[in-house]
Amino acid sequence: MMLEADARLRLLSQGEQSLDTALAALHRCCFDPGRRWRAAELFARLDQLTGHSVFSDLYRNHVLTEGFPDIDPIYHQLGLQADSGSVRINPQAPWSRIRHFIMNEPAAATGKADGGGGNKQATDSSGTGR
Repeated sequence: MMLEADARLRLLSQGEQSLDTALAALHRCCFDPGRRWRAAELFARLDQLTGHSVFSDLYRNHVLTEGFPDIDPIYHQLGLQADSGSVRINPQAPWSRIRHFIMNEPAAATGKADGGGGNKQATDSSGTGR
């Protein structure tokens, strides 16, 4: 679920945001070791911090359903193909550029989720780059 959140945030924000920047913003605004969050409340706060409904959408699509989420669609978009205990990478996948940034370049410590400029990683609407 969080792989999908990371990929969608990067796509929607043109590489300005990621799961890393969203969680860093949450930590800065709301860290309280004694606080307990309900999942829906936490996801709504992450949406508020990022300006996108990525987390609430995932909550509705996955948390409220029974069974393990189907990861095939996000794997396909990112170019990941599970095959007999290993994963093959398709460099021509629609979101291959996003996959590259997730796997190789840590997100900037700042980004739109916290009001900063962030790490610009150019992507177009398909996620393949400009």
